[in-house]
Amino acid sequence: MSSAAHDAEGLVALAPPRLDHPVRLSDYLGAAGATVMIQRALNCVDSRLVDHGLRVGAIMDAMLEAAGWEPARRRDACLMALMHDIGAYCTEEIDRLVEFESCDVWEHSFYGYLFFKELSPLAGYAEVVLYHHMPYRLFTDQDPAVRFLAQVLQVADRVDMLLLERPRASTEEVAHALGSAPAGQFSFEATALFQEAERRAGLLGQLRGGFDAGDALRKVSAAADPDAAAAFLDMLVHVIDFRSRHTVTHTVTTAWTAYEIARRLIADEAERGRVYCAALLHDVGKIGIPLGILEKPGRLDAREMAVMRTHVTLTESILAGCVPNDIAAAAARHHEKLDGSG
Repeated sequence: MSSAAHDAEGLVALAPPRLDHPVRLSDYLGAAGATVMIQRALNCVDSRLVDHGLRVGAIMDAMLEAAGWEPARRRDACLMALMHDIGAYCTEEIDRLVEFESCDVWEHSFYGYLFFKELSPLAGYAEVVLYHHMPYRLFTDQDPAVRFLAQVLQVADRVDMLLLERPRASTEEVAHALGSAPAGQFSFEATALFQEAERRAGLLGQLRGGFDAGDALRKVSAAADPDAAAAFLDMLVHVIDFRSRHTVTHTVTTAWTAYEIARRLIADEAERGRVYCAALLHDVGKIGIPLGILEKPGRLDAREMAVMRTHVTLTESILAGCVPNDIAAAAARHHEKLDGSG
């Protein structure tokens, strides 16, 4: 099955970093590591959405392989699929997303569109995310590549939701469920691609037999352009901003202040860069802190303060193995005093 009519080469173009940095981040951090950190950070909010995104990415990858897409382009799509529901992180929809019966899907789709368009290096996928729940019959003059990918994503999304509801559903039952959708919900091409992917790869059996999230994450990480570390790190900072608009302002201010202090105290530019990177990542664990605590206007009580302090442990777990050890240690220990307390 050919994908020539849906050539999406023009969709995938890494946008430049949205933040100004005084150092070249790629000297300290890799784009693949930044991708893993994004996955871990989102997992701190709700692991169901990340696992769902990885499974949808695996289904979409098999469908696009059946369509004749080359591995590099499929990996780009997997990266988009990982975060296709990111808009739910700033809405009240997370619990409802695990039930496909929810029809109010536009809010998180629109927030996701804004995130991809304005705050990520994958702006070319913004409209795919926007339309990933829209019935095929409602498409009009959208770009054919957007229409094609949005439909592939929607079918992959629906299949995973069906398996969450009925883990032992057979191939025939899944095909029947897709065919029983309201008229015009899915394109014939997208459903045919799923059936072809299932025929070739035994996709449902793989998902039922124990989905290897680690393997899927490695595949997603491989999609990241090695030279795009700054763009993906900016996206990580903005993921936190998506939860609380106060944190990104604090993060950027802290990072620049730390760099200016380091510039006056440290002669070696490479060491200054490490200080800057540690400061940029120092509060990444706050993404896992409930908003009611993170944005409480008054003083935190003892219980709330105990929860707030867990952001240090979360920061450690997010950064582990993704950045140099000295940067991770400096970021995670930024509350430590000279006597070791704090």
